[in-house]
Amino acid sequence: MTTRFLSLGLAVIALATALTALILPRGGSDDAAVSTAERAAMEQVVEAYILDNPDIIPRALQRWQYQQQQREQDDLAQKADQVFDQLASDPRAPSAGPENAPVTIVEYFDYRCQYCRVAYKYTSEIMASRDDVRYIFKLFPVLDREDDDPALSRRAAIYAMAAEETGRFAAYHDAMMTRSGRLTPERLDDLAQAAGLAPETLAAARQDAELAAYVDGVMEEARLMGIRATPTFLINGQVVQGAGGPERILDAIERAKNAG
Repeated sequence: MTTRFLSLGLAVIALATALTALILPRGGSDDAAVSTAERAAMEQVVEAYILDNPDIIPRALQRWQYQQQQREQDDLAQKADQVFDQLASDPRAPSAGPENAPVTIVEYFDYRCQYCRVAYKYTSEIMASRDDVRYIFKLFPVLDREDDDPALSRRAAIYAMAAEETGRFAAYHDAMMTRSGRLTPERLDDLAQAAGLAPETLAAARQDAELAAYVDGVMEEARLMGIRATPTFLINGQVVQGAGGPERILDAIERAKNAG
């Protein structure tokens, strides 16, 4: 309860400050025309109004959050468009589909993300049924916590790179994305071995600094773009996030083809 009241109090102060900034004159010598006393008086008026009308707080914060999300989405879309060619030409990233396809989908995913597994149900069909789409798999293990030992998402991503190097990525990826139940270290090793990865290959992968560095590099590139959630799809530079069904992916593919 105390935390809730503190949060509301901070929200009131933040909202009051923001509203005051909107009504104060801006720019040049006008700023100097507003004295400290006048500013304080304006802030008191705004704060009193908010306290008398507390229902505006959740509405204002909801609008602010929406605007923040839109700014983040716009920023991500701009950055993704700028670096998309580089991402799509990553020689180490696992891929599927013809290299000369007019549309390239780059997906950032985590093997422990349930929404990634939901999306796989329709993205796998898109990959299997279309020859005008190339798919790039970007390992983004974000669901590990600092105290996880082992960090299973990261280990699963490293195993995926080992699978890529041994020609078993497609089998491994399908096994991981179609599995059910909780993922444990033992379950992860079982799935990897069922996909054709030998126990000694997995043991070597766990100690392979180069594979770990590659996965860490992919995570850093995603974060620099502003990607925080999985799955995130970049389709010829367009951004589609979440597992909202195949329609958004298919629409983005058609837009990309029409754009030439």
